[in-house]
Amino acid sequence: MNIRLFTVIFVLFALLPLKQQAFAKCAFAKYTITGTVQDESRRQAISNATLFFFFDDYKSTLSEGYKTKYPDFFTTDTKGIFVATAFFDTYSGGGLFGDRCNSKPKRLTVIITASGYLTRRVIFNTKHLNIGGETLDHTIELPPILLYASNSGE
Repeated sequence: MNIRLFTVIFVLFALLPLKQQAFAKCAFAKYTITGTVQDESRRQAISNATLFFFFDDYKSTLSEGYKTKYPDFFTTDTKGIFVATAFFDTYSGGGLFGDRCNSKPKRLTVIITASGYLTRRVIFNTKHLNIGGETLDHTIELPPILLYASNSGE
């Protein structure tokens, strides 16, 4: 009888790491990202630039913040200012007593496109960004993002 109980307990603990992330009960952290887009040579604001934001491996920030009301992309206003919202999956693995939900993004990738300018991809290491806010509601203020005119020969 003790061997049977031991076997059942052993099998349960052996299967514990196989728990799928799809069934994780971790909340998504919300990041509000702000900044400006400017012309590289004149340092003037670029209006109507389109920006896409991705954390880490792109999979963790899937479009629409996992079916929330937020859009896939964001645009700058007439002053070149943008305010974007992106979500990050905090799941960091299964544990003995449930899911570990303490993952933080390591990298933020921004893809910017605007009429008359070359499309640009900028990658920020989150260690070097000032990230503020609550546990699941963060703010990131990015430095100005510069775009090069498409006729600049690059």
